[in-house]
Amino acid sequence: MGTKESKDTLENNYISWETAADWSWEIAESIDRSGFKPNIIISIIRGGLTPSTVMSDYFELKNLFGIKIEHWGITKDAGGNAVLKEPLYVDMFKKKVLVVDDICNTGQSLKLAHDQVSDSGPRAVKTVTLLASSGSKFKPDFSVKVLPPVVASQAIFPWNRNEYLARQIMALLKDPMGEDALLDVLDKRFNIRPPKKNFKKTLEWLIEKEKLSRHGAYLKHA
Repeated sequence: MGTKESKDTLENNYISWETAADWSWEIAESIDRSGFKPNIIISIIRGGLTPSTVMSDYFELKNLFGIKIEHWGITKDAGGNAVLKEPLYVDMFKKKVLVVDDICNTGQSLKLAHDQVSDSGPRAVKTVTLLASSGSKFKPDFSVKVLPPVVASQAIFPWNRNEYLARQIMALLKDPMGEDALLDVLDKRFNIRPPKKNFKKTLEWLIEKEKLSRHGAYLKHA
């Protein structure tokens, strides 16, 4: 599953834990078949943590380290650029290094991590993401799916459910709406079909954080 030129799709933009774990294992198999055998795995925190853990299990590696890069939402800088928050202090000299993230949208985070690793004198560096946008300027060496930019930007991984699902919910609730109507809009407009229990947990989280409030059968901004 090297990065492809064709554009894939997602049956559901809400990705389950099982699907994400399966993708992580399958892409590790593809990397292995390509002949690349990493000595070190570098996870881009936070999105790369779960995929890189699965891949370290596949490759039987304990050399798993994290690099802290922030980009989206309130974590990006004033220019919207990826920012290195915690540099790597790892000996990668003459090692084969695999850099892992969940998704490559603009490619800024992945390129920044790649460049940081490359400056450490490794023998080889490869990058992998589960999903990649066809509009990204920096292309990962491996990915499970290459998606149109709009689809890639709407993908929700289980480890950032509150961050992204909550954001969509808040954007939709300009007027009071019931839960079933909200689920219907998420499905038809964004191809997002979360399990109902997860949807309810996100709603309760928004209410607890005083971002939403209930008014009978309806939800609205607090």
